[in-house]
Amino acid sequence: MVYLLLTSKTLTEASEKGRRAIKKFLEEGKDIDTSIRRMARVDPTYLPEAATTSRTVTTHFLTSKDGNIQCGYHAYKNKTTLARDGWGREGMKIRGVPGKRKISDQKKKTCLKRPAKGLGNCGCRIDDILLEFILSKRLSIRGQVKGVMLSEMMMGTQDYMEPRERSFAFEAIRSSTPGFSLNDFFKHGNTELQKEMKVARNLVLRCVDALNHKYRIHAVPGETGKEYVVVLKETLLELEDKAKGLIGANSPDASMDL
Repeated sequence: MVYLLLTSKTLTEASEKGRRAIKKFLEEGKDIDTSIRRMARVDPTYLPEAATTSRTVTTHFLTSKDGNIQCGYHAYKNKTTLARDGWGREGMKIRGVPGKRKISDQKKKTCLKRPAKGLGNCGCRIDDILLEFILSKRLSIRGQVKGVMLSEMMMGTQDYMEPRERSFAFEAIRSSTPGFSLNDFFKHGNTELQKEMKVARNLVLRCVDALNHKYRIHAVPGETGKEYVVVLKETLLELEDKAKGLIGANSPDASMDL
């Protein structure tokens, strides 16, 4: 992996070219040039729109010229490992890689079978691959070194997390964020109604979490609590379509006094 340090002028020109390519992809269905896609994958400072426009656009950016979709760890840091779930000693069998590695190589003419649904060619979950890329375009750390304040992006040549470690980090994000959805990161693909329902859904999920915590209740579908019905968060998500028009969405910061 080459960590590109583009000059301000070069970055601006390259970014404009990338934005035009995204616009043509959305409006005309024209594939984005592989060089633009690769630059977006290897340089976290280049074209953040690659990770915020839509799920389809982000998936396209993560697709190599050979048609492979891989996480950063398997694409740039460890290309040869075959380790996957089930490999390892007791207590270390979940590797964060549920599927087999299936890489296509046009030069070697080894076009293998497509990975199972929901997985990338490296065997990792597509949602993990997308989230890794999205965060690489958004997160940075700051620190003072020899009196100089520095800011660095999440991904450098050595910053890709091993899949098992990444699984713990991503599980922490998902479990601590009620109603977490990758779609929340994207500008396109969400209608106004969907956005309103997202706000309403998150309000309800926060209320359920708070009530369950307050009364120390372990949620069971349909179980009646003291003066309310306790439901699993997953049940609420399934009811989202049925709730259209029934839940009035207020503001994202609205809350219930418990």
